[in-house]
Amino acid sequence: MSIDPHNLSLELLSGDRGHLPTGWSWNQSADPNRSTTLLWVVAGGNGTLDTVGRQHQLIRGACLLLDMRNDFLGRHDLERTLHLPWFVFRVKEAHKRQELHNTRVKPMHNIDFVVELLNRCADALNRTERATAELWFRVALQEILQQQSTPHELSDLGRYDTIQRASTFMRKNPQHRLPVAKMAAHAGYSPDHFIRLFKRHTGVTPNAFAVRARIDSARSLLVFSSYTVSEIADQLGYDDPYFFSRQFRGQTGQSPTAYRAAHR
Repeated sequence: MSIDPHNLSLELLSGDRGHLPTGWSWNQSADPNRSTTLLWVVAGGNGTLDTVGRQHQLIRGACLLLDMRNDFLGRHDLERTLHLPWFVFRVKEAHKRQELHNTRVKPMHNIDFVVELLNRCADALNRTERATAELWFRVALQEILQQQSTPHELSDLGRYDTIQRASTFMRKNPQHRLPVAKMAAHAGYSPDHFIRLFKRHTGVTPNAFAVRARIDSARSLLVFSSYTVSEIADQLGYDDPYFFSRQFRGQTGQSPTAYRAAHR
């Protein structure tokens, strides 16, 4: 990494967590007087971005540092709308700004970690805590640029998309058990290799991700439904409600009953 974000004369202007509406599109005309850079990180969904004679595929793991002087046309899939954290910033040193614009960012293997950093940045901006927001932004940008010098076993974004579909299925269907061997075979990997790549992509193993998805769903059901703890356990595929309660406490530090009482 030749650029150190912590040594840049950088001004963060705006940004957002980037949950885009169904009808979203972006059409910007060129303006040579702009001096800003737009960071896009694709946390989910599908889309395309056309710019300067090139089309970028926007799928999970993609990251773009865009020169705002250029033309852009962005669209997304109406059935798989983009989750696209975005930030506009200005680098005062023209040569470093140009170096950023020339950076071809590799697909990110630690997308969830980067998105969490950018979420903290967006939240600080919403609280008008600009110094804190810039601190989180610099950390996220450093993580993104660091990957330019890190070798990837998973360089094909299509393979990232396979893992994204598996993780999305687990989040949306926490009651189903998706065997690792089946996911690995679908992706074209051995189970051990798939587990290693899945962990690199999401930060956890497939089994740990599935547990987290079930517990996240349980949190929502406890707060927003009237189902009993046993009924929630059954809906999420647990044969034993006591095991569910132990697993829930292990993830949250509270029993399901205590969690419901504290969050209603």
